[in-house]
Amino acid sequence: MAKSKKRYILYGFMAIIIIAISYWGINYLKGIGLFSDRNVYYIKYDRIDGLDVSSAVTVNGYKIGQVTEVNLNDDLKSLTVKIDVSSDYNIPDSSVAEIYSMDLMGTKGIQLVLSDKETFHKQGDFLIGSIEASLKDQVSMQMLPIKNQAEDLMKELQNVIEIISYIFNDETRDNLDKSFASIKTTLANLESASFELDTLLISERQRLANIILNIDNITTTLSGSSEQMTNILSNLSDFSDTLAAVDLAQTIKSANDVLANLNSITTKINSGEGTLGNLLYNDTLYQNLERTSRSLDKLLTDIRLNPRKYINFSVISFGRSISVTNEDDLSPRDKKYLERQRKKNEKKFERQTENDAQSHLKDDFINDSFYFIEIKHSGTKINAEVFKNKKEVFEYFDSSGYHYFTALHYDNKNSMALLSLYQPEYPDSRIAAFIDGELKYN
Repeated sequence: MAKSKKRYILYGFMAIIIIAISYWGINYLKGIGLFSDRNVYYIKYDRIDGLDVSSAVTVNGYKIGQVTEVNLNDDLKSLTVKIDVSSDYNIPDSSVAEIYSMDLMGTKGIQLVLSDKETFHKQGDFLIGSIEASLKDQVSMQMLPIKNQAEDLMKELQNVIEIISYIFNDETRDNLDKSFASIKTTLANLESASFELDTLLISERQRLANIILNIDNITTTLSGSSEQMTNILSNLSDFSDTLAAVDLAQTIKSANDVLANLNSITTKINSGEGTLGNLLYNDTLYQNLERTSRSLDKLLTDIRLNPRKYINFSVISFGRSISVTNEDDLSPRDKKYLERQRKKNEKKFERQTENDAQSHLKDDFINDSFYFIEIKHSGTKINAEVFKNKKEVFEYFDSSGYHYFTALHYDNKNSMALLSLYQPEYPDSRIAAFIDGELKYN
């Protein structure tokens, strides 16, 4: 029984030794030494192009390690490669692990392109991965420019052929034939015309001789009439002397003086000098008349809207007439009656003149430019009590609602100063203007 147990134990040790030797042999065949220190690094690739476990890791063609694992990442778009490198070799930072073809058969390996840095990767670090261009890609890159040039050349040849085909079509060839025929006919006509001209000169030789003879006779006659020509020229000279005797220079000078005076007067008028120039070019009279018209219109408007400022009221009370010139002279009873009567008249007057004032205000803005400070804008009518502290508030209504203006002025240079006075009490106030009857804001 004891021998049996010893035998089983011996078998077990032998099995363990066989497994250890097998594991060591397999790793040895893979290039992994069991008794040598190795560093592990990781590389991430989008594709590995045939790289497999046990592929060599080299530096300048010298093998310093090998690929031990290739795993597809969870995103199914990238792969992680694990490599073992002998601990005798340190890999500098920023080195590149490039997949390349080790032979013409396409065996893949990883070559380390070492950087010049003096710091080194630690075990377990991720290296920068890249893939060397394949022979096909390199050939494609070399052939692509030639391919593009060939395509461009073919296009140019095609264009040339199309142009030649267009020029030498049936219609063009027919036109060329007709052109050559026309040229031939033209040359024949020229030849015929030259022959006819030669014939004409021969036949009309006598008439040409007579014409030349007549011209000679005319010149002879003119030569014989030289004395008469001299008399004619002498008469012309006498006439010019008579014109010279006339004081044309003084006449022209006088005319020039008149024109100069007239030009001077016109210049002064154009420059605004003198009474006529002021009337034509100085708009002071027009501005004074316009200001007077505005002032008169404002006065009439104020009289119509505020008649109590200019007219003394007479109030009838209990059969007796009270002439109101100074309210302090009235009795308390008359003062109360006058106050009640005044409020009634004010309400009645406001109802009667509200529409008139609105239309009048609008008419005033049609042909002129006015500037206001708009202190309120509302979709509904605002009670006048809101503006009881203001001396003059204009109400204007249009499609956007009710506008309440104050501080009427005619020069927009004062607008900002006026606006600063009203903004503390009315933060929403703004500058408004009526330009040719149209409401605008600055």
